[in-house]
Amino acid sequence: ADLGLPHTHLVRRSRYHIGIISRLPFDVEMEQKAAPFAHGLVCAHMRGFDLEVCLTHLEPHSSAIRAKEAAIIARHAAAAQHGVILLGDLNTLSPLDAEEHAAINLIDVISSGKRSKQLLAKFATKGKARSHAIDYRPMQTLLDVPFIDLAKITGGASEDLHTVPTHVNADYMHFARLRLDYCMVNTYLHQACERAYGQLADTAHQLQLARTGGGDSRKAGGDQPSAEMHGLKDGSHCACQVRSDGYTQILSDHLPLDVRIVAHRVTPNNATCNNLSE
Repeated sequence: ADLGLPHTHLVRRSRYHIGIISRLPFDVEMEQKAAPFAHGLVCAHMRGFDLEVCLTHLEPHSSAIRAKEAAIIARHAAAAQHGVILLGDLNTLSPLDAEEHAAINLIDVISSGKRSKQLLAKFATKGKARSHAIDYRPMQTLLDVPFIDLAKITGGASEDLHTVPTHVNADYMHFARLRLDYCMVNTYLHQACERAYGQLADTAHQLQLARTGGGDSRKAGGDQPSAEMHGLKDGSHCACQVRSDGYTQILSDHLPLDVRIVAHRVTPNNATCNNLSE
């Protein structure tokens, strides 16, 4: 509360707790503290916003169990008639990164290391003739909701998206530069972000006209106002970036995600654009 974040909820499923700390009030809509969840799941509706925030930390040792966790989250999100954002250490690899995995022969690296048994259980599935392949099923289940991988479309180059390892590499599972932490938004929220961005861009354009006394350059084929005019980078309406610096590299064995959601707040008379913060 002293930090201006008076609203909290903690899930104690394992020694790795998960929770929400917020400056905005919220109501817990769903909580999972039983199998198959290794560390739990919490979903909370932000009061006054058409938005549900879900936080989880998926099973770290078995992709098969992780697929079951993902299926429960997917069913819940698919039934939602509002915006949903899913955040957390999902401990899984994404088919959207398959090209990068192939470039470093990731399945061979996993299969040949001294911890191959544990790594194969975590990241791979067994095929014919005892061959293995990266198990993308947990993430594919989420993408099929559909969830949109926000960092993949707004976080920059692929080499900037890995969340492990850090300088605090205390986990042998973090044997290569991998993306294990994600920010996923459903299509409802993604479309709301786009509408909010459109309103902000139009407001910025009108401010520019007022300051310059110029005409509407858009009608004359002029350039649109830059995203920087209203505080958004690279034209992003909602954005997720991996933060890597001298501090975050020693803060944890995972790099944190910096997430910005600009959405429409639900009010009795109209909808206004609000920054829900990180």
